[in-house]
Amino acid sequence: MRFPVILAALLVLASAAPALAHVEVFPTTAPVGEAQTFTIRVPSEGRDTIGLRVTFPDNVSVFSFRPPGSGFVVEPLRGENGELSGARYRGGRFGPDTHEEFEVIATPQEAGTAVWRVEQQLADGTSALWTGPPETGDENSAEPAAGAPGPAAAIEITSDPIAAEGGGSGSDGDADAALWLALIAAALAAGALILGGLLWASRPIELPKDD
Repeated sequence: MRFPVILAALLVLASAAPALAHVEVFPTTAPVGEAQTFTIRVPSEGRDTIGLRVTFPDNVSVFSFRPPGSGFVVEPLRGENGELSGARYRGGRFGPDTHEEFEVIATPQEAGTAVWRVEQQLADGTSALWTGPPETGDENSAEPAAGAPGPAAAIEITSDPIAAEGGGSGSDGDADAALWLALIAAALAAGALILGGLLWASRPIELPKDD
Protein backbone atom coordinates (compact mmCIF):
# COMPACT_ATOMS: atom_id res chain seq x y z
CA MET A 1 0.00 0.00 0.00
CA ARG A 2 2.96 2.32 0.50
CA PHE A 3 3.94 2.54 -3.18
CA PRO A 4 0.64 4.10 -4.40
CA VAL A 5 0.77 6.63 -1.55
CA ILE A 6 4.36 7.60 -2.35
CA LEU A 7 3.56 7.80 -6.06
CA ALA A 8 0.57 10.04 -5.39
CA ALA A 9 2.71 12.34 -3.22
CA LEU A 10 5.34 12.60 -5.96
CA LEU A 11 2.66 13.46 -8.51
CA VAL A 12 1.31 16.21 -6.23
CA LEU A 13 4.78 17.67 -5.78
CA ALA A 14 5.44 17.52 -9.51
CA SER A 15 2.19 19.29 -10.30
CA ALA A 16 2.91 21.97 -7.69
CA ALA A 17 6.43 22.71 -8.94
CA PRO A 18 5.40 25.15 -11.73
CA ALA A 19 3.70 27.38 -9.14
CA LEU A 20 7.13 28.06 -7.63
CA ALA A 21 8.79 28.74 -10.98
CA HIS A 22 8.10 32.44 -11.33
CA VAL A 23 8.87 35.71 -9.58
CA GLU A 24 6.67 36.55 -6.59
CA VAL A 25 6.19 39.68 -4.49
CA PHE A 26 5.24 39.72 -0.79
CA PRO A 27 3.08 40.74 0.94
CA THR A 28 0.40 39.83 -1.57
CA THR A 29 -2.00 42.41 -0.07
CA ALA A 30 -1.18 45.91 1.17
CA PRO A 31 -3.21 48.97 2.23
CA VAL A 32 -3.12 52.37 0.55
CA GLY A 33 -1.00 55.03 2.20
CA GLU A 34 1.10 52.82 4.50
CA ALA A 35 4.82 52.48 3.80
CA GLN A 36 6.19 48.97 4.16
CA THR A 37 8.80 46.55 2.85
CA PHE A 38 8.04 44.59 -0.30
CA THR A 39 10.07 41.46 -1.04
CA ILE A 40 10.71 40.41 -4.65
CA ARG A 41 11.50 36.69 -4.61
CA VAL A 42 13.34 35.44 -7.69
CA PRO A 43 13.99 31.73 -8.29
CA SER A 44 16.87 30.46 -10.41
CA GLU A 45 16.07 27.07 -11.88
CA GLY A 46 18.86 25.11 -13.50
CA ARG A 47 20.86 28.22 -14.49
CA ASP A 48 22.76 30.93 -12.65
CA THR A 49 21.07 34.31 -12.38
CA ILE A 50 23.49 37.23 -12.89
CA GLY A 51 21.20 40.23 -13.26
CA LEU A 52 17.75 41.59 -12.74
CA ARG A 53 15.71 44.52 -13.98
CA VAL A 54 12.51 45.38 -12.10
CA THR A 55 9.81 47.77 -13.28
CA PHE A 56 7.73 49.08 -10.38
CA PRO A 57 3.91 49.32 -10.46
CA ASP A 58 2.41 52.69 -11.34
CA ASN A 59 0.30 52.69 -8.18
CA VAL A 60 3.20 52.01 -5.77
CA SER A 61 5.82 54.64 -4.89
CA VAL A 62 9.20 53.10 -4.09
CA PHE A 63 11.51 55.41 -2.14
CA SER A 64 14.21 53.18 -0.64
CA PHE A 65 16.16 49.96 -1.21
CA ARG A 66 17.50 47.36 1.17
CA PRO A 67 21.07 46.31 0.28
CA PRO A 68 20.75 43.14 -1.83
CA GLY A 69 22.61 39.88 -1.18
CA SER A 70 24.64 37.46 -3.32
CA GLY A 71 27.01 40.23 -4.39
CA PHE A 72 24.43 42.32 -6.24
CA VAL A 73 24.53 46.11 -6.42
CA VAL A 74 21.33 48.07 -6.99
CA GLU A 75 21.06 50.83 -9.59
CA PRO A 76 17.89 52.94 -9.18
CA LEU A 77 16.04 53.82 -12.39
CA ARG A 78 14.00 57.03 -12.61
CA GLY A 79 11.27 58.18 -14.94
CA GLU A 80 10.91 61.55 -16.64
CA ASN A 81 9.26 62.95 -13.51
CA GLY A 82 12.34 62.06 -11.44
CA GLU A 83 10.54 59.42 -9.39
CA LEU A 84 11.81 55.86 -9.05
CA SER A 85 10.33 53.72 -11.81
CA GLY A 86 12.45 50.61 -11.43
CA ALA A 87 15.80 49.13 -10.47
CA ARG A 88 18.64 47.21 -12.06
CA TYR A 89 20.61 44.66 -10.02
CA ARG A 90 24.10 43.78 -11.27
CA GLY A 91 27.38 42.21 -10.23
CA GLY A 92 26.00 39.26 -8.31
CA ARG A 93 25.08 35.65 -8.93
CA PHE A 94 22.97 32.93 -7.39
CA GLY A 95 22.96 29.35 -8.55
CA PRO A 96 20.57 26.70 -9.83
CA ASP A 97 17.67 25.49 -7.68
CA THR A 98 18.01 28.44 -5.30
CA HIS A 99 16.37 31.83 -5.00
CA GLU A 100 17.26 35.35 -3.92
CA GLU A 101 15.14 38.08 -2.36
CA PHE A 102 15.33 41.78 -3.20
CA GLU A 103 13.63 44.26 -0.87
CA VAL A 104 12.28 47.75 -1.46
CA ILE A 105 10.41 50.12 0.80
CA ALA A 106 7.37 51.70 -0.80
CA THR A 107 3.99 53.29 -0.22
CA PRO A 108 0.92 52.09 -2.16
CA GLN A 109 -0.86 55.10 -3.67
CA GLU A 110 -4.00 53.70 -5.29
CA ALA A 111 -6.22 50.67 -4.74
CA GLY A 112 -6.16 47.94 -7.37
CA THR A 113 -3.76 45.40 -8.81
CA ALA A 114 -0.08 46.33 -8.62
CA VAL A 115 2.01 44.57 -11.28
CA TRP A 116 5.77 44.11 -10.81
CA ARG A 117 7.51 43.30 -14.12
CA VAL A 118 10.89 41.59 -13.96
CA GLU A 119 13.54 40.68 -16.53
CA GLN A 120 15.79 37.94 -15.15
CA GLN A 121 19.20 37.74 -16.84
CA LEU A 122 20.83 34.30 -16.86
CA ALA A 123 24.48 33.28 -17.10
CA ASP A 124 23.98 31.47 -20.42
CA GLY A 125 23.10 34.77 -22.12
CA THR A 126 19.34 34.24 -22.14
CA SER A 127 16.67 36.06 -20.16
CA ALA A 128 13.50 34.96 -18.40
CA LEU A 129 10.85 37.63 -18.90
CA TRP A 130 8.24 37.89 -16.16
CA THR A 131 6.32 40.67 -17.89
CA GLY A 132 3.18 38.97 -19.20
CA PRO A 133 -0.35 39.12 -17.77
CA PRO A 134 -0.41 38.10 -14.08
CA GLU A 135 -1.86 34.77 -13.09
CA THR A 136 -5.49 34.76 -12.05
CA GLY A 137 -7.28 32.36 -9.75
CA ASP A 138 -5.63 28.96 -9.47
CA GLU A 139 -3.57 29.25 -12.65
CA ASN A 140 -0.01 27.95 -12.51
CA SER A 141 2.40 28.91 -15.27
CA ALA A 142 5.68 27.13 -15.89
CA GLU A 143 8.90 28.95 -16.80
CA PRO A 144 8.49 30.47 -20.27
CA ALA A 145 10.56 29.52 -23.29
CA ALA A 146 13.50 31.75 -24.15
CA GLY A 147 12.21 35.16 -25.17
CA ALA A 148 8.59 34.40 -24.31
CA PRO A 149 7.16 36.35 -21.37
CA GLY A 150 5.84 34.53 -18.33
CA PRO A 151 3.33 35.93 -15.83
CA ALA A 152 4.33 39.09 -14.02
CA ALA A 153 4.10 39.19 -10.24
CA ALA A 154 1.04 41.01 -8.92
CA ILE A 155 -0.32 42.05 -5.54
CA GLU A 156 -3.57 43.69 -4.45
CA ILE A 157 -3.68 47.19 -2.99
CA THR A 158 -6.71 47.73 -0.78
CA SER A 159 -8.40 51.01 0.15
CA ASP A 160 -9.20 49.81 3.68
CA PRO A 161 -6.10 49.60 5.92
CA ILE A 162 -8.04 47.82 8.66
CA ALA A 163 -9.22 45.07 6.32
CA ALA A 164 -5.77 44.70 4.80
CA GLU A 165 -4.06 44.33 8.17
CA GLY A 166 -6.62 41.86 9.45
CA GLY A 167 -6.84 43.70 12.78
CA GLY A 168 -7.83 47.26 13.51
CA SER A 169 -10.66 48.15 15.85
CA GLY A 170 -11.63 44.54 16.39
CA SER A 171 -8.20 43.73 17.79
CA ASP A 172 -8.27 46.85 19.99
CA GLY A 173 -11.67 45.81 21.30
CA ASP A 174 -10.41 42.35 22.18
CA ALA A 175 -7.42 43.85 23.97
CA ASP A 176 -9.68 46.23 25.96
CA ALA A 177 -11.99 43.36 26.91
CA ALA A 178 -9.04 41.26 28.09
CA LEU A 179 -7.75 44.18 30.17
CA TRP A 180 -11.14 44.68 31.86
CA LEU A 181 -11.45 40.96 32.59
CA ALA A 182 -8.00 41.00 34.20
CA LEU A 183 -8.92 44.00 36.35
CA ILE A 184 -12.19 42.39 37.44
CA ALA A 185 -10.40 39.15 38.30
CA ALA A 186 -7.83 41.09 40.35
CA ALA A 187 -10.61 42.96 42.19
CA LEU A 188 -12.45 39.71 43.00
CA ALA A 189 -9.23 38.14 44.27
CA ALA A 190 -8.55 41.15 46.49
CA GLY A 191 -12.12 41.05 47.81
CA ALA A 192 -11.79 37.38 48.62
CA LEU A 193 -8.61 38.04 50.59
CA ILE A 194 -10.25 40.88 52.55
CA LEU A 195 -13.34 38.79 53.30
CA GLY A 196 -11.18 35.91 54.43
CA GLY A 197 -9.26 38.21 56.76
CA LEU A 198 -12.46 39.58 58.29
CA LEU A 199 -13.83 36.10 58.91
CA TRP A 200 -10.59 35.03 60.55
CA ALA A 201 -10.52 38.16 62.75
CA SER A 202 -14.14 37.66 63.89
CA ARG A 203 -13.59 34.04 64.87
CA PRO A 204 -14.36 33.47 68.63
CA ILE A 205 -11.31 33.07 70.83
CA GLU A 206 -11.19 29.91 72.96
CA LEU A 207 -9.63 30.44 76.37
CA PRO A 208 -7.58 27.64 77.90
CA LYS A 209 -9.51 25.51 80.41
CA ASP A 210 -8.57 25.54 84.07
CA ASP A 211 -6.94 22.37 85.33
